[in-house]
Amino acid sequence: MNNLTKSNFDITNFEPRQVVCINDYKNDWSFDDKASEFLKIGQIYTVIEVDPHSWHTRVRLNEFPDRQFHSVRFNEVKPGPYEGVSWEDFKNELFEQS
Repeated sequence: MNNLTKSNFDITNFEPRQVVCINDYKNDWSFDDKASEFLKIGQIYTVIEVDPHSWHTRVRLNEFPDRQFHSVRFNEVKPGPYEGVSWEDFKNELFEQS
C-alpha cells in the first residue's frame, strides 16, 4: 500500500542537503524500482546529486551513492533546533502539508 504524502522536494536546489523519505511510491522507473529495499519512511538522508529530467527528477543520496531514487519520495528537512522536541512534534513538522 502506498503512503502518498505530497512531496516538497526542490528540484532547482542542487546543493547537498537533508531530506526525509515520505512515501513508498510504487512506479515503473527502472532506476527506482527497488527503492523500498533501501529507503525507510521517516528516515533522514543526505542529497548529494539532483538530476532533473522532463518527466521526473533523479536524486542520489550520500547513504546509497551508487543508486538513484525518484524525487517524489522526499521532503526537504527544515533546518532548526530540534533538541528537546518530541518525535511526534518533529514528525508532524517534517510531514506538514502546505
